[in-house]
Amino acid sequence: MNIMDAIKTFYDTLILAIRLFILNTAIKIWRKRQIKRITGYKIMLHKILFQILNYSGLLATLLAVWFFSSHKYKIGFLVSILSCILWIAIAYIDNVWSLLILNAILLILDIRGYFKKDIQITKQTEA
Repeated sequence: MNIMDAIKTFYDTLILAIRLFILNTAIKIWRKRQIKRITGYKIMLHKILFQILNYSGLLATLLAVWFFSSHKYKIGFLVSILSCILWIAIAYIDNVWSLLILNAILLILDIRGYFKKDIQITKQTEA
């Protein structure tokens, strides 16, 4: 083996090492981008689920008011209890403590109203 063959072999090995280094770096960058994309999708999914929860609470509140206005109090109280539970979950996720306290109080009042209306209905049927 002469010097030229040794230089050529060294050169080929060096080129191969550089190519492997570039390929390895490209793979690492690609993986980081994929992880960022997955993380971005997870964040986007959480935002979508939070919005669904938010609009569900709004819809349940409107539905409860509609039942109350149509004098279907038992169903209205049940839907209002569901609405309060949804708003408590939203307030807890978003760290809005005043909304959480308000809906906890409303939840207690709705449960009281549900059972009080039940007692009034039974008294009316007995008389």
